Amino acid sequence: GTRVTRAIWRPQQVGLADTFRVVTLDLPGHGSAAGRRFRLADAVDHVAEIIDEAAGGRALVVGLSLGGYVAMDLGARHPDRVAGLVLCGASSEPWAVVPQPLRIAAQAMLGLEDGVPQRWSRGLVGPLRALRSREWRAAQRVRFDVGGQALLEIAGRRFRPMLAAYPGRSLIMNGAHDPLFRRQETAFLGSARNGSLLVLAGAGHLMNSDVPEVFNRAIRRFALSLDW
Repeated sequence: GTRVTRAIWRPQQVGLADTFRVVTLDLPGHGSAAGRRFRLADAVDHVAEIIDEAAGGRALVVGLSLGGYVAMDLGARHPDRVAGLVLCGASSEPWAVVPQPLRIAAQAMLGLEDGVPQRWSRGLVGPLRALRSREWRAAQRVRFDVGGQALLEIAGRRFRPMLAAYPGRSLIMNGAHDPLFRRQETAFLGSARNGSLLVLAGAGHLMNSDVPEVFNRAIRRFALSLDW
């Protein structure tokens, strides 16, 4: 997901290691790859390379939030590398999650990021706080000085056609307390060629950390059901 690193997958590395090799990575602009600008095509190429190098050319791909959108594009472009897709907290089109005022604020920040201290860039959204929609309140948590590139890169794209292009099995998994990213889950399920939907009780957007044991059981069950 945007603003986080591969360290968030530690509960899965520990909890699934008895049966699976769990390979984690940082997307461009994050963690060990923080020096690279985030571009969706580059992120997809990066994940494909990791699958080739560390997973023998084929893997079950689990993506959370931003990673889920990357995973959908990966499945559309490189279906031979993807044994199955698990899409977590990524079943709303980004245009429905990121209101236009937030895109403007992010663009303003990115245009000034080289010369503006972070404490100023984080304050650029202040004049827009009069907008009190649910989407605005939820999205204010985004730190533009960290996640602005990714935000703008995916905001205008449509991901349901990418999901529809993937021929394999997919699991759409959402936290019950993540309404913003659940709002189009039925439509995303309808776009999947061979998809299923699982909503995790007691979980929010970071469901793999909120209910790790439940999350791991779902991943294990789905992985074992695949035709590798």
